[in-house]
Amino acid sequence: MNNIVILDTDTTLKEHLKDCPQKVNVSQFSTTTRLFSHIKSFPCDLLFIEPSLNGINAKELIKQLQDKYQLTIVLTTALTEINHSVQLLKMGIENYLLKPLIKSKTHELIEKLELTKERKKISTFDEETMIASSPKMVKVLNLLLKVAKSQSHVLIQGESGTGKEVAARILHQHSLRNNQSFIKVNCAAIPDTLVESEFFGHEKGSFTGALATRIGRFELANKGSILLDEITEVPLSMQAKLLRAIQEMEFERVGGQKTLTTDVRIISTSNQNLKLALDEKRFRSDLYYRLNVIPIHIPPLRERKEDIIPLAIHFLKQLSIHHQESVKTLTPSAQKKLVDHHWPGNIRELSNVIERSCILCEKNSIAASSIFLDNL
Repeated sequence: MNNIVILDTDTTLKEHLKDCPQKVNVSQFSTTTRLFSHIKSFPCDLLFIEPSLNGINAKELIKQLQDKYQLTIVLTTALTEINHSVQLLKMGIENYLLKPLIKSKTHELIEKLELTKERKKISTFDEETMIASSPKMVKVLNLLLKVAKSQSHVLIQGESGTGKEVAARILHQHSLRNNQSFIKVNCAAIPDTLVESEFFGHEKGSFTGALATRIGRFELANKGSILLDEITEVPLSMQAKLLRAIQEMEFERVGGQKTLTTDVRIISTSNQNLKLALDEKRFRSDLYYRLNVIPIHIPPLRERKEDIIPLAIHFLKQLSIHHQESVKTLTPSAQKKLVDHHWPGNIRELSNVIERSCILCEKNSIAASSIFLDNL
């Protein structure tokens, strides 16, 4: 977030940005003519607009800016003007600062937008689930980006549907291995008798049904990263061989005599209480300590309520693209209903609820009565 432009007569924001932890260049204008002249000639990463500024039609201005430029826009507005600003927020402006402006809040917003900018560079299948507006998720993203460049193994824990796989993909995409393979193994979906073959491969004829030699996931992931999803589902009888592969970075295919080597970074996930699994002797402590070099916990959605509405808005936009229709909005009562819900299924449940509401609501604005929740 290098180049920031402000459209306002009040210089308070510009003063706050002078000692922002991130290095930024700030330009300020009081008229739209000078604003457009500037952004035509110079790149702009972030634009702050005071929507009640005399002489501007904020709604029309934002539409022009969205049509012509790829800009992140933030509204700076007084509490008395917030109802007017809600209409502008419906146009896709998801960030605002309330006046009187507070320096710490300004710096927090810049940090959040910087993380969002980094996240948009990540090529993942589900990167929308890592939208982070809450302090807890900002910390998680900071930690992910911090440890990504290391070669250390990472254990990601959290409830089902919180985005553990997305976190793993972020780690890989920001690592030094990002031009190599990212191999996922769903440990919960593999029959116990096939786990070894899935991990390490097998030779032709090594068991009934082995009609050809198969390369295992550890071999496929060589030089890259391997995600062991739901690691606690690996049978206890297999955990010793997995430990050896992680410690020595070597293994044999089922039925093979040749020792193969591999160079992989292990990212494992679990939605279970691993310490309980250790106490119950369902998981080896030596394997746990090998995997848990860097622990990362993804909080449940109910503990990061600030993320609920941004996620819901994102899902609405995705659905509009998929169904080729205009983006539906959420009324204040609908937003309150979403925020007040407990979300036992986390982001996966939220995605389902938004899709269901979109399909069943015939209006462009989704009211609370059209939000159908699973009250488990």
